[in-house]
Amino acid sequence: MKTLFAFSLFFRYIAKHYLYAFFALFFGLTIAFALLDYFQMSHKLPSGFNMHILYIYYKWQEGIGTLNSIIIVLAIIVMKTHLVRNNTQTALHAIGFSQRAMIRPILFVMGLIYLFFVYLNTTDFVYGRERANAIQDHLTLHYNINDLFFKYNDNFIYVKHLDPGKGHIEGLTLFEVKHDQVTFTLKAPSADFDGKHWIAKHAVQKIHRYDNAGRLIGYETKRYTQLPTLEGYKPKIIESFDKSGGMLTLPDALLMWQLLHRQGLESRKVRTLIYVQTVVPLFALALSIILFIKMPFHSRMTRMGSVIAMSLASTLAIWGTLFWLRRIALAGIVAPEIALVLPVAALFVYAVYLLYGKSKVVA
Repeated sequence: MKTLFAFSLFFRYIAKHYLYAFFALFFGLTIAFALLDYFQMSHKLPSGFNMHILYIYYKWQEGIGTLNSIIIVLAIIVMKTHLVRNNTQTALHAIGFSQRAMIRPILFVMGLIYLFFVYLNTTDFVYGRERANAIQDHLTLHYNINDLFFKYNDNFIYVKHLDPGKGHIEGLTLFEVKHDQVTFTLKAPSADFDGKHWIAKHAVQKIHRYDNAGRLIGYETKRYTQLPTLEGYKPKIIESFDKSGGMLTLPDALLMWQLLHRQGLESRKVRTLIYVQTVVPLFALALSIILFIKMPFHSRMTRMGSVIAMSLASTLAIWGTLFWLRRIALAGIVAPEIALVLPVAALFVYAVYLLYGKSKVVA
């Protein structure tokens, strides 16, 4: 009886060959990434076998985040080369299977892989590089960030010390400005994050009083044992205001975008991060379609070495260009929608054109 998962023999055959290539490259390249870095930096790491293992593990996480898109494309090149050199694709065409039919199972598998990597971006997996650097610098994984200044609604916030791991602030100062006047200041020696708000402990609020001419005439002091404030500002979101702040999980990045948009603040950096985690990896699917169609399906009269070299060069060139455009977007030179979304969309338009606009190529 056929079910949703009862794929045809042809579907399973193509998907199996792609997965073989993908997993071989995935484990080979990501483990090599981690080990090469470890051998270069091992002399800087703290003593202790467990710290060395943790460093390799976090570097492996970083390698997965960095290389996952290009591995998807390289797997297509490896698989296509295998099919051509063994005349498998020619045989499949001879019995009636088109290139378009061969691409469908590959796209299905690549789509699942893409969704899995997007899921990883919703977890602490994204902090691999940050945690590896903390070990390398002989820091604990929960470290302090000092002297943060940012805006919250009509309030300006100064944080003297932030421990993102523990969700703890020491030295919180908040002041509100309306019509070019400070309406109140609030100081608290400490604050803790409860999952939704920061609870300021033993806070002292000074409300400024002005006369009709706008001159300060006095203060009204209020004291609070506990005062909730900074709703929605998770520790990692506050950390990201620091220039040395690391990555954000996708849910935190979306929340930060919402908070910044609601306050009319610049959101270029967080928009770039969201596109890097969700949109940019899609270039791998589009480029895979293009390469699968453009690479010859038979080895007769074809220099496969040249074809493979050109495919690798174009893959690395596009991947490197997107990485460069990411830096351009973060620097504010070009909007992230133009720098990142537009090139990926253009690749998809070309891939769809090759797939459906030139039936003689893929039939």
